[in-house]
Amino acid sequence: MRPSQAIKICIRKSFIFSGRSSRSEFWWFFPVGIAFAITATWGLLPIIISLNWYTKYVFAFFLLIPVWAAGSRRLQDTGEDGKDIFFSAVIFFGIPMISMLGVTALSAANIFIAIIVFGFLYLPIIGITIFLAFMFLGPTIGQLLVPSERSSNKFGPNPNEGC
Repeated sequence: MRPSQAIKICIRKSFIFSGRSSRSEFWWFFPVGIAFAITATWGLLPIIISLNWYTKYVFAFFLLIPVWAAGSRRLQDTGEDGKDIFFSAVIFFGIPMISMLGVTALSAANIFIAIIVFGFLYLPIIGITIFLAFMFLGPTIGQLLVPSERSSNKFGPNPNEGC
């Protein structure tokens, strides 16, 4: 599959989480989708520049839906549950959100409260979040790399059969 075909298909199926996507379809679209979400969220759209950090994350969440849809279909192509792709949300949103909350706590007026929040709440939460993210995201990325199931599976026909 050519890159232009893959991008067109994934854009057309932006909000479709059912069915299957071939490996080439997903991997041609993935860098384009991520680059677009990051670029649009963090600087190129003048409207977004003046918004708060949490509003930017909400905007990025909506821009990443097509990437998650393609990833969900790709996992289903390998026979796995497509919902596992949402573990990536921990990396993209959980860790930065917790980090910003930690910075907000450290900039509090009372330094004693900030130290308690940072030491007893923030550090263990960020550690657990990173551990869980890598524990779940590693196998998911590995599953995105394996070839398609050769025949039809419970998610639909093999997308490579028409090629």
